[in-house]
Amino acid sequence: GGERSVSKILPKLLGDKSRREYMALKYSVLTIQAIWRGRAVRRTIENKHRCTTLIQSFFRRHVLQSQFRSRKEALREKHWAAIVLQNAVRVFLCRRRYLLLQSAAIILPSRYRALLAGRSQRIVQGKSSKRAG
Repeated sequence: GGERSVSKILPKLLGDKSRREYMALKYSVLTIQAIWRGRAVRRTIENKHRCTTLIQSFFRRHVLQSQFRSRKEALREKHWAAIVLQNAVRVFLCRRRYLLLQSAAIILPSRYRALLAGRSQRIVQGKSSKRAG
């Protein structure tokens, strides 16, 4: 009867050993798969993070360049307005000086003639008052 019990127990022991080996192998496979999936997920997250950072940097650069262009254009417009204003002031001052010189060119000779006429009239009046007196 001892042989019978060994023949019954041995397949059970071998089955238990095979089952333990299978379970250990399955656990190892699952562990390796989990590690690999985790690595793949981390790589995907890192890639998405890099892409997000790149998009953000391009967007920030675009915004800054747009602000710079608009500030530059506003400054250009201010400079142009200052140039136009300076030219208007120069024209006004030149025109005023020209009109002053023009009126002086007209007034001075007429006043000089009036002065000469007054002198000659006084001389004439002086001569006539000497004659009368």
